Amino acid sequence: MKKILITIALSFILSTPVFSETDQRKYSQGQVFIEIKDFNEKEKTNKEIIKLKKCATCPGIDNFLPFTESTKMWLVVRNDKFFFPSELITGLYNLHIGSDFIKETFTVKETKTGVIVKVSGGDGSASYDAEFDINLIDMLVKRKIYQYPNKEKPEIKTGNIKYSGKAP
Repeated sequence: MKKILITIALSFILSTPVFSETDQRKYSQGQVFIEIKDFNEKEKTNKEIIKLKKCATCPGIDNFLPFTESTKMWLVVRNDKFFFPSELITGLYNLHIGSDFIKETFTVKETKTGVIVKVSGGDGSASYDAEFDINLIDMLVKRKIYQYPNKEKPEIKTGNIKYSGKAP
């Protein structure tokens, strides 16, 4: 009997789908989307796991493995779809998006050249704010990560947004 129950429990655990959620914010010209999923240790190499466990400066974690990780971020402007470069999205852990968080943790503000997206993540000493300044004229995005307690010295990365065709 024990063997049957263990087999049933294992098959349920192994067949449980990975949580994935997409959150979005509207503005006058379009929408911004962010997708997160459960952090899955099995998808990572041992080297990546060890690096994350020892990482005191990774956004959203503080010497422990994250619960969620960002997977995609895109922008729809007047039915045109643009993806953010993966190197600006990968490595953002425990973002405060979705139905479990208040809307103020993910905001969009229009500028003369595009939009600024702000999103919070992490918890306690691993808390951070990410700011994406999207310039639709030059097709550039600048990401700033403000980690606590050093909010005055953000980590800055830039990349090109990629046109992906018409949005459905």
